[in-house]
Amino acid sequence: MKTQALESSIYWQMVQVAVRVKHDLGRLAETYDLTNMQVFTLCSLSPSEDLPMNRLSHLLACDASNVTGIVDRLVQRGLITRAECETDRRVKVISLTESGRQLREVMIEEIVSNRPPTMSVLSEKELEQFDYLLTKALTKQEKDSQKKS
Repeated sequence: MKTQALESSIYWQMVQVAVRVKHDLGRLAETYDLTNMQVFTLCSLSPSEDLPMNRLSHLLACDASNVTGIVDRLVQRGLITRAECETDRRVKVISLTESGRQLREVMIEEIVSNRPPTMSVLSEKELEQFDYLLTKALTKQEKDSQKKS
């Protein structure tokens, strides 16, 4: 009975989709000799704004030491820079380099134009509904996260 309850749980179904999508993202990451978290970091950065590292920690849902490692490797690759925040020297901010901007554009194009196999069973209308619901859930989560920081 518990197995049936688990398999019909929306939370468990989302975990299964997330694992499959993570695998799909991993294939993209391998193409550019990056990790999933590095791809997520690059795609999360705005080409025109600095991002505080503590904010990146919230986006990645991981601790600051893990973010430091991700950022260090991207800095070494010349894809981002790290600097002190102009208004608060205690805060470190990251930004895309020109190479990082170009790679980000290429990866975003691939992500947007390629429907992962996990989603290929959904119609356009179903994808629109799914997008609406995910956006709603993520927006709520983002607002709650900002209140805590």
